[in-house]
Amino acid sequence: RVYVQDARVFIKRAGLRGVTYDLVILDAFTGDYIPEHLMTAEFIEETARLLSPNGVLVANTFSTSALYDHESVTYNKVFPEFINFKMPNTGNRVIIATIKPLPSHRTMQERAMKLTDILTTYSIDIRSFLPYLKRTKD
Repeated sequence: RVYVQDARVFIKRAGLRGVTYDLVILDAFTGDYIPEHLMTAEFIEETARLLSPNGVLVANTFSTSALYDHESVTYNKVFPEFINFKMPNTGNRVIIATIKPLPSHRTMQERAMKLTDILTTYSIDIRSFLPYLKRTKD
């Protein structure tokens, strides 16, 4: 299911209902602005509690924000590690976080390569993205 609504309200209500999700995608920025209430540790913690044991949080954000460092620190308070996916010359950053430890870089690359045939159908060359998956803190 896909839900399109205010993330803060949705996350709060889903938490009260005790539901969990395998995948939560946050995509709530415009230009150079992310709503402040979606960048708090409380919100990220509430979102993390909605993840199933193998669940993944994906946040589409941007790498040119004045609050970039704040956002990284906030995610690091909740998730021991996360993946920073930044494509050069786009201004976009995608944060990929899980409750469980992340797989090794090699394992992630191997899993991504298994998607080659499917993604080629959509003119996506997964190999071009692999160098930009970073686990280092910035």
